[in-house]
Amino acid sequence: MVKLKGTSKIFPYEDDHELQIFAPFADTLSPEVRAVDIDNYELITGISKDPSEDDYYVSPPFSLRDRPVTR
Repeated sequence: MVKLKGTSKIFPYEDDHELQIFAPFADTLSPEVRAVDIDNYELITGISKDPSEDDYYVSPPFSLRDRPVTR
């Protein structure tokens, strides 16, 4: 998951075109990128690899969490 940051001009509240903006860049970014700043011209102006930018939390399935550790 990557957080996209920009103005309401580029990301209107009722519009859902974030994927159209982000798709051309998706394959060129490192998997470590957590946030992308996008300007009003739909260009990337900054990136962040800071884990605190990651608002998406996934809990592992119970089957993996409760698994005994093997050595």
